[in-house]
Amino acid sequence: MLNFTIKQKIIFGFTAIGLLLLTASSFFYYSLNKISDANNNIETLAVPVQKQSASLQIQLLKMMKQAAVAYTVSDINALQESLKEFNQLQNDYKKTVQLLSIKVTEHAQMQSALKQAQMQYQQYSAQIQTMFSAKIAHQKAITDFQTEYKMFEDARYQASS
Repeated sequence: MLNFTIKQKIIFGFTAIGLLLLTASSFFYYSLNKISDANNNIETLAVPVQKQSASLQIQLLKMMKQAAVAYTVSDINALQESLKEFNQLQNDYKKTVQLLSIKVTEHAQMQSALKQAQMQYQQYSAQIQTMFSAKIAHQKAITDFQTEYKMFEDARYQASS
């Protein structure tokens, strides 16, 4: 068989250790590059998108609160003021959605989720607008009825006098 001298065995051993060390170092360097890329993706995409999403949630909660408060209001002027505030919140929401859609243009899965959320938001917005319209019409009808009833009572009083 092969007979190696002690010098050759030592050189072979250190060479093997060197190759193993080089291989391990290459693997760890590759892994660190992957980790660095993932960290950059998180810093440039995930964190800003998460902040925008949190902002959207807060704006939706404000809109829901405004709608809930408007539902309990019985003054037509307060209702119209509440509707103005709701519309302002809607404009802010739309601006935030536009900023978010710009950030996720290269990510199909995020775009899909945003589009789905937008479809649900459109349904919500339509229902709230319908609620505001109905509530304002109801309050106007009450006011008109009270005015007409007062005129009727005045006419009846004058007719009996």
